[in-house]
Amino acid sequence: MSVKNETLKVLNNEDWRVRHAEANSPNASVETLVVLATDEDEHVRRAVAQNKNTPPDTLAKLATDEYWYVRCMVAENPNAPTKALERLVTDEDRDVRRTAAGNWSAPARMLNRLSMDEDWNVRYIVARNPNIPAGTLEVLATDKDLGVRYAVACNPVTSGEVLNRLTTDKDLTVRCGVAGNPNTPAEMLAVLATDKDSYVRKAVAGNASAPVDALSRLTSDSDWRVRSNVAGNRNTTETILLRASRDRSPMVREAVARNPKIPPEAVKRLSLSKVSRIRKALSENPAVPEHIRVGLSL
Repeated sequence: MSVKNETLKVLNNEDWRVRHAEANSPNASVETLVVLATDEDEHVRRAVAQNKNTPPDTLAKLATDEYWYVRCMVAENPNAPTKALERLVTDEDRDVRRTAAGNWSAPARMLNRLSMDEDWNVRYIVARNPNIPAGTLEVLATDKDLGVRYAVACNPVTSGEVLNRLTTDKDLTVRCGVAGNPNTPAEMLAVLATDKDSYVRKAVAGNASAPVDALSRLTSDSDWRVRSNVAGNRNTTETILLRASRDRSPMVREAVARNPKIPPEAVKRLSLSKVSRIRKALSENPAVPEHIRVGLSL
């Protein structure tokens, strides 16, 4: 039987699951997907809407489907044409709009429109989109919902000016977002390293962009979780790691044992530890000399 006849057999199969499997296949032909886009079963149409091989014109038609989850799949498809996305950003169903907000192919003007959506989840997803215009991020940085401001604070494309404004946000969750953003300027991280809340300081301690001076100060933090993040930070110097290897908390010393930059003196000290987790961490660290790792694993 030819491939064409095999396809016809699938299209005419009464079992919707068979047709769904074909619609969901990455090897489905354009011709087959166009036919299945008009299938009576919504599950089949949903699979077509999700398939990366579905042509733009067919996706545009499915953008008007009566079932919201079919429209959701169109909104998620990176090949969805602009005319389909334009329809979906004003969809009556918020889940469809949320999905459209997360489509990295969505043009700037649509993200601008979605940034004013009444549903905070839509605005939150827009704020996370890496293709969001700078002006839109600036507006969302003042959003009444802390979740939206947090998304702006975490977005790696957020400008330093906006991040600077968010370093003084009243909500610690937002400040944590800025503290953990890899693109937050060093001078702002230095300020956040002195934040009154330990969760913010912890986020700074775990940021690979944190300045060494800030990390050095945080090795004396009252919260062991902050000190542990410093010990695990790959930007931490050997001097800081050596100091952290003497920390009173075994969790901090374990983080030192796992750090690939661990200095020889710290290896020697921690290899004599009575805490099994610390010795195990050393034995699993490829930066530790092999003869020491072998000895610890015995």
